[in-house]
Amino acid sequence: MENRIYKIKEKCDEILSFDMWFNLNESFFWPIMELIDINSDLLINLYNTVEDKYLEVLYHNTVIIPVIESTQSETFVRYIKNQKSEQSLIDDILIYDIESALFINYKELKDPLIAYYFNKIYMQLKNIIIQSYNKNHSEKQIIEILEFTINFSENNPHEYFNYVHVYWLSQYFNKVCRIIHDPKKIEYYKKHLSKIFPKGYF
Repeated sequence: MENRIYKIKEKCDEILSFDMWFNLNESFFWPIMELIDINSDLLINLYNTVEDKYLEVLYHNTVIIPVIESTQSETFVRYIKNQKSEQSLIDDILIYDIESALFINYKELKDPLIAYYFNKIYMQLKNIIIQSYNKNHSEKQIIEILEFTINFSENNPHEYFNYVHVYWLSQYFNKVCRIIHDPKKIEYYKKHLSKIFPKGYF
């Protein structure tokens, strides 16, 4: 845990070294998201203990919204809401944004099973991509994973795909593009993934 927090601080320091860091695109923040995207306990412990200068990055919309989406942690959202009176970085806009990142709040649900069903699809796809991220796959294996991602999403169509950032899929795609040799293939998968996940960064 201490080692992870040390790495998170290192990555935050890298971001803070830029004068206009808050204007950086999402990809600069992926290493931080990857490190904090674990569970409610880690998130609460991290946000409760790190210095304020790191919280500036960690409370930045580009970081916190995709992570709440990815963890679906209602516990962490409640923690942030309870910190509002003590933390100047938290305002009503941030509260609204983090609550909106929970699938249960995407729409006025008549049937809570809609959010439950989408959460199941989302997490299944996320786990496959996360497991693949640090493996030294061949181009053929990468293509198979991208094909699976597209087919899985198309076979489980859901309106909520239009709203999610899927930072972990964007991160994976941008990494494996360096291994795929044919630019036409890259463009093909970029086009298809962007169509399914319009808020992704492909």
